[in-house]
Amino acid sequence: MVELADTLDSKSGAVRRIGSNPILGTNFNKKGNAMDISTLIGKKIDQVRQYDDEVIFVCGNEAYNMYHMQDCCERVYVWDIIGDLESLIGSTVLAVSEDDDDPVDVDYTPHESYTWTIYTLVTDKGTVVIRWLGESNGYYSERVHFGITHVPMYMR
Repeated sequence: MVELADTLDSKSGAVRRIGSNPILGTNFNKKGNAMDISTLIGKKIDQVRQYDDEVIFVCGNEAYNMYHMQDCCERVYVWDIIGDLESLIGSTVLAVSEDDDDPVDVDYTPHESYTWTIYTLVTDKGTVVIRWLGESNGYYSERVHFGITHVPMYMR
């Protein structure tokens, strides 16, 4: 059973959708609490990098990543990034959103099954949109995950 709820972030005023799916799993922070992209609200981004199909954000001593653990018969990847990812460096995240609506400006022929995951990050320096596309035969997950990770050696 998937449980979703819209919440209003009292600090930023951003509306965000949070949820959990016991079949797909949930990302957890160090304290065992469910984690989503709204974790970045109020944090200063010190570094950000895209490596293949992973985007890593370093905020102080913590690192967060958007990723998908690839499996058979599916592919989840960064379709495009609107805005300059590097412009996030040194900025403070004011609001975020995660959306799964099909983008209207993309010429895409649907796969057997597909899911768009669109992250919008609004900072004090501007806005960046990261659009992911997941494709599969319908049996495998097409979702992007957001969670805490270690700071990679190449980003220290």
